[in-house]
Amino acid sequence: MKIKWFFCKEKLLNSYEVVKALVIRNDTIRLNIPSLFLPMMRAQLLKMENVFMPGFSTITWTSMKIPEFCQEVTNVLDYIEMFVKEVRDMKEARIDEVLDTLSVTSLVYLPEDAISPSEFLEENVKHRQKNKYILKAKCVYTVWKNVLNNPGLFF
Repeated sequence: MKIKWFFCKEKLLNSYEVVKALVIRNDTIRLNIPSLFLPMMRAQLLKMENVFMPGFSTITWTSMKIPEFCQEVTNVLDYIEMFVKEVRDMKEARIDEVLDTLSVTSLVYLPEDAISPSEFLEENVKHRQKNKYILKAKCVYTVWKNVLNNPGLFF
């Protein structure tokens, strides 16, 4: 009788630890989602909430379905964790680097001395034409570099 009780106690404690780890992992995934992407991630967040629902309503600590529940939650969390990682990687590789390049580029010609408005316009048109090619080359280089460094994101 003691052996059976010990086995049940171990099983319950193990289930408790697994569920606790899943809840912590859920919180960690949610914290790793950039706030910029929260509206876009709504469907994924709902999927995470829905997978936990049986644990709130139908599954109890004495239920025989705890291992299946934990496996299903783990599968959903694995998928969403990978999705969040890919979103973060794409943001860093495709968006942040291009914005960093743009942030150090002078978009307007500002002369040292005062000039007439027509000269200012003419100089800025020249400056824009010159920078257009520079920015285009930097963006193409950034994309090329990211494709080489992160082929899994693009193919």
